[in-house]
Amino acid sequence: MVACKCHGVSGSCSLRTCWQQLPAFRDVGMRLKERYDGAVEVKFNKRGTKLVRKNKKFNKPTGEDLMYFESSPDYCKANPETGSRGTVGRECNKMSSGMDGCNLLCCGRGYNTFKRKVVERCKCKFKWCCYVECQTCERIEDVYICKWSAKCRKSRSARDFLETKECRENYLPAHCGGLTHFCELFFYSAHL
Repeated sequence: MVACKCHGVSGSCSLRTCWQQLPAFRDVGMRLKERYDGAVEVKFNKRGTKLVRKNKKFNKPTGEDLMYFESSPDYCKANPETGSRGTVGRECNKMSSGMDGCNLLCCGRGYNTFKRKVVERCKCKFKWCCYVECQTCERIEDVYICKWSAKCRKSRSARDFLETKECRENYLPAHCGGLTHFCELFFYSAHL
């Protein structure tokens, strides 16, 4: 991208200076997102010498397109290999339709609503000289937490949950090796 600036008396453009400039960060992000959304899955041909589309229904990739060999992992479920902790128990934003929104973040499992007491400093005033004096305010806010899958929500106890392979492998935090007190608390908090 080229940017230019005019120099001259009273705004006349008797001399112009131009330079190469990167586009705005937002523009770069939007272009990358468009390419990501239109990425083409590829595989090697039978000889192993050339990349070809895995699905012939899609257009041939150009030099500008992104290509990939493997689908992205399912970040809805915990996966120690990728380091993903899944989205169970994650706080989400009920009002958002973006990445932090409950509909997307909870992967269709729904969410629970809790009340949380927030204690924070408020009504702060600067005192001469030289400190700030604040009051402590409390407020209650709604918190939205992603649920487990329906199958795992039907578990009647932490032991039942741990004995169900899908629940244990996909939803249990990595540091829960067995039926510890912490894991039982985790079970009951996300099970509501």
